[in-house]
Amino acid sequence: MAVKRPPFAAANYLGHAVTYHCSNIKCGHYRKIPVSVLVHRYGEDLDMNDFERRLRCSKCGARDPRPIFSWLMNKEA
Repeated sequence: MAVKRPPFAAANYLGHAVTYHCSNIKCGHYRKIPVSVLVHRYGEDLDMNDFERRLRCSKCGARDPRPIFSWLMNKEA
């Protein structure tokens, strides 16, 4: 029997990276995070939508970052 995971479980995106851009236009900060790092830290069942709702910009503190996935298999840099 296959493991039932949330639709946006981080384990479904292993091999990809996501870049989060600050929602504050004046800030311009961004951070690229390999999904494997998130899985290692928070587990395979981490729901990416829930994770993104909790994020804050580490530079200005703004909430609601804009995620951009890089869909390059086996390339996480």
